[in-house]
Amino acid sequence: MEKKFLPLIKYTLLLLPVFIANLYFLKRIFSSRFKNVPYLFSSIVFLVLLMTDIFLIMFSVKFRLEMLLRISAYFNMFLIILELSLISTLPFIFIFGKIFSFLPKEVGEKENRNILRAENDENIFLKDKAHKDLKSSKGIFRRDFIKKTAFFLPLSSFSIASFGFYSGLKEPEYRFMDFHFKNLPLNFDNLKIVQISDLHLSFFLRLDYLEKIIKKLNEIKPDMVLLTGDFVDDYKLLEDALTLVKGIENNYGLYAVAGNHEYYRGIEYVKKAFKKQSVPLMFNEIKKIKVKNSLLEIVGIDDPGKTGFDPSAFLYSALDEALKKADKDSFKILMSHRPNIFPYASQKGIDLTLSGHTHGGQIAYNGKSIFEFFSENKYWLGDYKINESILYTTSGAGTWFPERFNCPAEIPVITLKRR
Repeated sequence: MEKKFLPLIKYTLLLLPVFIANLYFLKRIFSSRFKNVPYLFSSIVFLVLLMTDIFLIMFSVKFRLEMLLRISAYFNMFLIILELSLISTLPFIFIFGKIFSFLPKEVGEKENRNILRAENDENIFLKDKAHKDLKSSKGIFRRDFIKKTAFFLPLSSFSIASFGFYSGLKEPEYRFMDFHFKNLPLNFDNLKIVQISDLHLSFFLRLDYLEKIIKKLNEIKPDMVLLTGDFVDDYKLLEDALTLVKGIENNYGLYAVAGNHEYYRGIEYVKKAFKKQSVPLMFNEIKKIKVKNSLLEIVGIDDPGKTGFDPSAFLYSALDEALKKADKDSFKILMSHRPNIFPYASQKGIDLTLSGHTHGGQIAYNGKSIFEFFSENKYWLGDYKINESILYTTSGAGTWFPERFNCPAEIPVITLKRR
């Protein structure tokens, strides 16, 4: 079994206990309909569906059966959306639980007779209470509330998850921005840079997705194209994808660095493919671009190739190695898959850093990732500045997991201007 499918299998296996928990709650809420549904049988059916789907994805990727792959990939996503929907009902349950706690219990026949009897009583206190009880007895009771809202919970959650899925597969936005620098050489004033990061061509996004991007970029006419990692996940597409991206018309070249997914899938294969297609894949090195007497340097650094740890030490060492061959007075653009390098890069005289990796957390508010507010990494999405040094962290041109909320895929188009 190919290693690249192991994360998909592990992820779907994690859905099984979630499915069992959801089935338990469904049986409690709709006991008359679900009480005879056995847990074991339901879990086996669910697991068989997931494993069959993964097998179809593996089979269709191996033999390039595009139609079967699309059907299998979308079905897999549908199953995951169902699970996400049920998980995301938790906040709705909390809200509805609060409302439920304020609603009165249903008043029975005996209580109704007592209310009517008390209403005719001469005691003002009892009469007033009877009026209140009678009024509440004509309102919405807890049982009615459950009946009327039971299907709203999964329906609303499914709608939200489906919207996120739709947003995650939309074509990227083209984000135009100007960055100003005092030390930008005159001959590079108005230099237009396109950054393509975290495209993740694989099960959900295929070559036709990239073809549309290439067509649009040739209308934009960039001066330079920079690939900042996680380009392709299905390596049967890699050489074709590189051929396509080489078709972007530009003045100063196409340059790339590796991301963690290049290491997950096999960095040696990646190196061979880039070399075969004559696309520079940079590992702690510099490419010099000279126009007349003006010098601009592209600095490309390696990625540690794994997650779950602080990559700062690795990135700092990589940048130090790359800068050994740098010109002291040049304008420098750093390509680093991860944005964690930025504070150190600003100290080392890097003018512009371009990164990806985070996908903006795929959930954003007011142009910033919501994860930025409680994460040690403060550079999740957008532009940042330290002194005269600027970082742009893109949300990525594609996605490996198509669920996005207010954080669309994007292609940054950055114009450098002399201040």
